Amino acid sequence: MKRILSTVLLSSVILTGFPGVVLAEEINKPDMYKVSDTISYDVSAAISTTWPDHVNEDIVITNTGSNAINDWYLTFKVPCSIDDIWEATVFETDNNGTYSIKCADWNRTLQPGATVTVGLTLSSNEEGVNYIPEWYILSEGAPAYDLTSDTDANGNAC
Repeated sequence: MKRILSTVLLSSVILTGFPGVVLAEEINKPDMYKVSDTISYDVSAAISTTWPDHVNEDIVITNTGSNAINDWYLTFKVPCSIDDIWEATVFETDNNGTYSIKCADWNRTLQPGATVTVGLTLSSNEEGVNYIPEWYILSEGAPAYDLTSDTDANGNAC
């Protein structure tokens, strides 16, 4: 597998002059899921500061659709603990790295083209933790899943 990926990356640089870093970023980009056809969004995460066993991270949510997103919730999986959060609140967690965060009163409506940045302080005692979430689900009005009972917003098992 490494040989195939190396060949693809080398070929992209030699044949097109296109940096292989872009391809690697796309391969490592977290999955984003939709729970409604009216929601179109993008999420990016970046670590702004680090210190032993902790990071500060910015998660940027962008409304890429033509409809406003109201009373948003972002559910994501990250293998560490949220020690602090700003521009949103932790709504619930399964205590196993999956969190649903809820908008603040002042950023509850995300107009088309608008962004909101949520700040997190994350911690882990494990070596080599990837602090960037594995996947995201953006929903409005209620979180996509009830993390305390393993059901979605409609009561379906997940």
